[in-house]
Amino acid sequence: MTLSSGLARKRWERVSDWSSDPRTNVKNMNTTLDEVVSDLKARHTLTDEAAAAIKHEMAYYACLATVDSAVRNEAVTEVHKESSKKSKAFHKQYALEHALCPKCGHDGCSSTYAGYILDMSNPDKYKNENHTVCGKCHHGCTMHERISQETWSKLNTY
Repeated sequence: MTLSSGLARKRWERVSDWSSDPRTNVKNMNTTLDEVVSDLKARHTLTDEAAAAIKHEMAYYACLATVDSAVRNEAVTEVHKESSKKSKAFHKQYALEHALCPKCGHDGCSSTYAGYILDMSNPDKYKNENHTVCGKCHHGCTMHERISQETWSKLNTY
């Protein structure tokens, strides 16, 4: 037997609306399954045993879908954590490499704050194009044009 009626399908789709509380999920799933089975019994000639078998099978597949969803979410979370670590490390290094005014070497500046997308597969192409104004000499440049302490030291050695 398949879920042929639109009402049964609509009610069954609500099972995918999971909360973070597993007890609520089980309660909602049982309520939804009861509604679907009642709808099927009303539309078709089903014995109580057949209805119970259908409910049992639907519960089994709902549980499989829940476990599969949880495993996928956990995998996505791990990938996101790893990506976030790499991104933070990149931005920390980028900030060190673009910390000083190229004209006077001062590290303080005011800046616009637009977000620029970092593609971790091509980090060398990243450019922070926010406009900056040095707090000491008032030189204007982009954040990407600012220089590192090491570069400033090399430019100003006698």
